[in-house]
Amino acid sequence: LSPLHSHPIFISCSHKELHRQRSPGVSFGLSVFNLMNAIMGSGILGLAYVLANTGVFGFSFLLLTVALLASYSVHLLLSMCIQTAYLGP
Repeated sequence: LSPLHSHPIFISCSHKELHRQRSPGVSFGLSVFNLMNAIMGSGILGLAYVLANTGVFGFSFLLLTVALLASYSVHLLLSMCIQTAYLGP
């Protein structure tokens, strides 16, 4: 027998009972959070590679440039949200 078959949960439950005991699923928000976490994690891991290839000054310049561009894009998004907001009658 494999170790999974000797576990008490698997001994006391049939296959159909195990299927019913599983969780119903995850929410859309949790899925988005998981995707965002994966994207940000890979971006953070890539920072070390960029630092190794460009040096401290090149990395600092690129990091500052990307931060300014991201800040400006958030500013544009928020200003468009304010301009297109429905305020009611």
